[in-house]
Amino acid sequence: MNSSSRHRSTPEKCTVGTPKACWDNKQGYASFVYPWKGARSLISNFTKTPFAILAVLGAVFCAAAHAEAQLPSSPSGPILGYVFDVNDGSIKPIAGIIGNSYIGQQVELGFSLTQAAILPGQASAIAGSDSSANAIVISLETRPVSVQAITGAPSNPSAISISSAGSAAALYYAGAGRMLVVRGLPQNPTVTAAIDVSSIQDPLSRMAVNDEGTSALLGFSQEDQDALYAWTAGSGLRFITAASKIGAITFVGAGAIVADKGTHEAFLINDVGGGAARGSLTGPTEELSEPVAIAVSSRQEIYIGNAGTGTVVTFDLNGRALRTQSCSCAITDLYPIRDSVFRLTSRLDQTIFLLDAEDADDRIVFVPAIPKP
Repeated sequence: MNSSSRHRSTPEKCTVGTPKACWDNKQGYASFVYPWKGARSLISNFTKTPFAILAVLGAVFCAAAHAEAQLPSSPSGPILGYVFDVNDGSIKPIAGIIGNSYIGQQVELGFSLTQAAILPGQASAIAGSDSSANAIVISLETRPVSVQAITGAPSNPSAISISSAGSAAALYYAGAGRMLVVRGLPQNPTVTAAIDVSSIQDPLSRMAVNDEGTSALLGFSQEDQDALYAWTAGSGLRFITAASKIGAITFVGAGAIVADKGTHEAFLINDVGGGAARGSLTGPTEELSEPVAIAVSSRQEIYIGNAGTGTVVTFDLNGRALRTQSCSCAITDLYPIRDSVFRLTSRLDQTIFLLDAEDADDRIVFVPAIPKP
């Protein structure tokens, strides 16, 4: 039965607040979502239509039974993306579709991982394992999975940062005071640059690399402020600007956006590969509260996640706030799992929240946590 033949008294949009069952016109079935502000009250609509209550409760129970029946050891249907489970050192799929998904069983690797970073929108990951002397690239589409060593990149880097398109990565080794740039992902991973940062005594807190692997930005935490450095293949490492507390860095074209969670603002670094000049984007604004995550959708809208308020604020490219959505969660990231779908939280033993920004009716949905044994 298609959505057009459903009872027309069901509400068009779900309500804001605690996760609850509601009707989702975009997907055409009952789902569990955190939609945008301004939606009509589910309860106030349904208390006026008793039949609608029964209709939706029936849809919810059917959806729950359907989801329970779809817990195979290896998902055979659509997969939204993959996530790394730090609890058991495995990679697991997010199986299903937006608004109706679950964490599947781990991908069989034959070895455990110490860390992994999923390439955005791809069934591949850069990972470290005690079973390999080198960092590795894992292709998750094949069975068994294929593994390729990254020659010249030791296993278990201290941090991994993937470019927005997943074509390049930066691997940081704190003990050696060195960062490696890897290009050609995922098929032909090649170390193309080694950056010596041992002369900087402060710890590295944030880093980002562009899709070409020719520019990078590195944030170092100092006692009273942070220092932002730029690296390019042509000019090497150089200081750019100071910030109160760098919360996130994201490349956008030839420039980048930096979130300062100390001053509650986001600013630009224009032409990172050239002059690398700082420019204003939002300025200190009440819409931002300890911003810790940045993403840009395919519609060229900027999403900034706030740790202080648990909200995601959407800005245009001129820094004008467009809308605010509440997650009621501890936002740690805006990590792309596919085009314009971003993961807001990372722990799999807790509810995972996703931002669906594929069209103008963007929304926050959730994926249930892995059941405890």
